[in-house]
Amino acid sequence: MNVKETETKKKSKKSKSKPKKKTAPFKRFGKEEIIARNLVKSSVRRGIRLNLATQFSCLNDSQLEDILPNKCKMVILKCTNNIQMILNDDVPLFYNIRGGPFFPSLRLLHQFPHLLPSWQVDTGAIQFVMDGANIMCPGFTSEGGTKDATRSVKTVKLAAGEPVAIYAQDKGSALAIGLVMMSSGDIVTRNKGVAVENIHYLGDELWCRQTVA
Repeated sequence: MNVKETETKKKSKKSKSKPKKKTAPFKRFGKEEIIARNLVKSSVRRGIRLNLATQFSCLNDSQLEDILPNKCKMVILKCTNNIQMILNDDVPLFYNIRGGPFFPSLRLLHQFPHLLPSWQVDTGAIQFVMDGANIMCPGFTSEGGTKDATRSVKTVKLAAGEPVAIYAQDKGSALAIGLVMMSSGDIVTRNKGVAVENIHYLGDELWCRQTVA
């Protein structure tokens, strides 16, 4: 075998290597993931508040003022994985990825559960979700997943690209926040594949950091 054939075989082996598995954005989140930290000027702060009020129209003026007061110390973090995060007095409140829709932190969602529409997974999916795995269709379409009509994928209609709160069967607080990957109708009819990308979940490093100093 000549040198050229050997190099060709090596390139062929590299091309067949498996792609790196994607992990949930906050499975790791510490100082190493923070690229820049910027204190927000009052004029920019007003614009951010307006954007949040538009996306989270369920919040009344008083609630928005409680979360992000007009004269708060608002900071924007730029992080790895194209994450932008809004802090108030070092407390993480909202974040977005690659310029997409804003998500609330889980701690904020627990205070204001109406911030996001809700879907429920069965008990068999819970451990996978809390390990940071994406959520497959059968976790939502099973008997346990559709047990509560107010959180059933069959009755709460969402489109791909929308944020959603994930609840465990028979539990009162959300265990994760995700991004819908296929519409509720497609999830029910196809019943296979990734239904929701797991973004932020109980026990990840963002959950474990009550402040980001």
